[in-house]
Amino acid sequence: MFAVVVVIGHHTGTMLAPLGSVGPTRWADWVDLFLPYLLVGAAAMVLLRAQASRQAWVVLGVGALVYTQGHGLHLAANSVGNEVGHAAVISLWDEYVGHYIWYFGLAVVVAALVLAVRDVVVSWGGWVLAGLFALTLSTNAIEGQTVPLSAALAVAFLLVSRSLLVRVVYGAHLGLLVAWVAWWAVTEGRWSPEFTDLGWI
Repeated sequence: MFAVVVVIGHHTGTMLAPLGSVGPTRWADWVDLFLPYLLVGAAAMVLLRAQASRQAWVVLGVGALVYTQGHGLHLAANSVGNEVGHAAVISLWDEYVGHYIWYFGLAVVVAALVLAVRDVVVSWGGWVLAGLFALTLSTNAIEGQTVPLSAALAVAFLLVSRSLLVRVVYGAHLGLLVAWVAWWAVTEGRWSPEFTDLGWI
């Protein structure tokens, strides 16, 4: 459930864009309000089921605080920016401060799950979700302009975790980021363009 929330919730703005606006706001923004509750709630359910240690709960608490603050900064600045345009201050709080805090918070929440769940038996459906999770981390890093942070976090998970699932997810994530940056550097001499800059979304 946690992976499903991340995969769907972190693409809400793009997936629900066709719903259009409600007054000066977008429907996608209203739906996005529920993301932190769903994500933190799903993570807490995992810790409950795993009878997690106090350490894991403390890490989750820290991650939840950081995640919700970053998400709130992103959502507020993005929503205002959609209405009045991307002024420098809006871009700062949305694209940089908000995204960096938000995605770092997500990594801390994942770290709490890694602490709580040591051995995971993964079905084929679980591996599909793992692949989608890795893809989501990568699309978020590219569109959110957090490639350096995301790459560093991926390396950290690969160095610290002994879980095959975690290593596959963050190895795939890091591989996608490296391939993306290398492709644009070699073909056009550019640094990791956003999907919106390419006109893809």
